[in-house]
Amino acid sequence: MKSYLFIIAIVLIASCSQKKTEVVKDVVTKPKIVSVPVEKILFEYFKAHEITPIITLENTEGSGKVVKISTHKITWIDSENETKVKINQDLFSLKGKLTLNEVDGESQDDVDFANNWDEIKLYKFNDREIIGIRMNFDPCVGIGCGVDYYLFYDTITKSKNFFGTYHTERELSLYDIDNDNNADYISKTFVGDVHGYNPTYDIIYRLYSLESNGKFTERKDSSGLSYYLKRTEFHDDKTQNGILEQKWIETVK
Repeated sequence: MKSYLFIIAIVLIASCSQKKTEVVKDVVTKPKIVSVPVEKILFEYFKAHEITPIITLENTEGSGKVVKISTHKITWIDSENETKVKINQDLFSLKGKLTLNEVDGESQDDVDFANNWDEIKLYKFNDREIIGIRMNFDPCVGIGCGVDYYLFYDTITKSKNFFGTYHTERELSLYDIDNDNNADYISKTFVGDVHGYNPTYDIIYRLYSLESNGKFTERKDSSGLSYYLKRTEFHDDKTQNGILEQKWIETVK
């Protein structure tokens, strides 16, 4: 009888161990070489979930430092010491403001590098209005030309959310990734060497969602792990489609 119980115990332990291993495997993601360019896969995926703005303004020559978009007035005040932005009656400085995301794979960036607006979009959904502004340094020099910063401003709470990109896609866009009628932002982090000294470079995408307080917070799973898409590209070999690694809220394909 004891031998019989001992055998059953061994079987149960092995079964539990197998199930535990399977759970771990579900969390781990492996790089996947794809048959079409990763850039195209992600572009089409993001485009399918993009929220359409009600107004878009481009900063063409002569647009000036005062911009009106719908009922909102945006004023740029630039000096040698700092850049200030005034949205309606809310005046604030870019000095000391940091991006929510890591821009170049090392740390958050100081937004004060920006001194001018490049594009402005107005989004309206769920009885809220969000102003999105792409900002850069004008006139740009050297690697500074590859840097952009983004401000998403909630007109109700006056909350300010800053993001940045470096040598990657620079679209000013909001998304509804999981179709919950809420705004999401996808940050981009460049990891690598822009001069091509290394054969590959990575772009890491992370998911942020708009909260009721007007702030964007990073989305994580029940274990507290961040969702991400990791795109690996080859500098000199244009025949490569790239490598896609993902831990996302759904499978991107």
